[in-house]
Amino acid sequence: MSTPSKSLAEIDTQLAQLVHATSAGAALPPHQSTQAKSAIRDGKIAMATSGLLTLGLSSRAPSQADILHGRNILEYSALYSIRSHDVPSFERFMAQLSPYWTTHRDLQPPSSWRSALIGLSLLQLLAKNEIGRFHTVLETLSGAESTKRSMAKSPNASSLLDEPNVRFPIELERWLMEGSYSKVWLARNSPPLPEAQFFLDQLMGTIRNEIASCGEKAYSVLPLRDAATLLFFSDAEELSDFIKQRPGWSVDQASQCVRFADSAKGIASDASEDLPKQRLIETHLAYARELESIV
Repeated sequence: MSTPSKSLAEIDTQLAQLVHATSAGAALPPHQSTQAKSAIRDGKIAMATSGLLTLGLSSRAPSQADILHGRNILEYSALYSIRSHDVPSFERFMAQLSPYWTTHRDLQPPSSWRSALIGLSLLQLLAKNEIGRFHTVLETLSGAESTKRSMAKSPNASSLLDEPNVRFPIELERWLMEGSYSKVWLARNSPPLPEAQFFLDQLMGTIRNEIASCGEKAYSVLPLRDAATLLFFSDAEELSDFIKQRPGWSVDQASQCVRFADSAKGIASDASEDLPKQRLIETHLAYARELESIV
């Protein structure tokens, strides 16, 4: 493994400058993007050499200054990964940050990026529809915050779970469980972080697929205008592209409707196996009379 020419402090400073030089949604110029990738690579090498990638497992005890630089490098790298839409790298950096935010938290000043990155990680889990992992992370955070308040003997101390960056995905998950998809749609207009927009767009894709799966079972045909409203599409071309991706969906241009082939089969099958309604009504009335006589 080659040794980076720059120190941890220099790499920390360089990444900070590159991250602050751009914003979410605004791609770095090619030369700065190359610099960022090179700095992240140098950071990995320097941290591995210093035992900072296996914090707590290495026989070498890094200094507090090195631990702080290591945390900063990982946080900037995670943020850059989101801005460049590199989700696998974001997940790796988040996993490597865990000991810095938990076991070795007391050796560093508070992180200014922790709540933002945790909020983005929770959003990513929602976008992937990994609700189980979402709640596991929340339970872990809740337990850690309870321990922190207990040790500080300050039950009213502020909690990470109350931070806007973390409250945002928690609220979104509650609305998803309620089926209040319109609230999720409106929340796209006011995310606490611009980087959240990337995962919010993915989340809307997940929601549309859930709505579509239910809709094709509930309807045999649906007007295009209603389908656009139901699926939160304001652009006819986007709706058309979505319909083309759904197996069994087709557009009837004459009636301006979308037809669901599988749903039509399901309805026909249900109709052929319809229960004798009259007999059911008579049976329920008989039960009701029996219960009334017993009372």
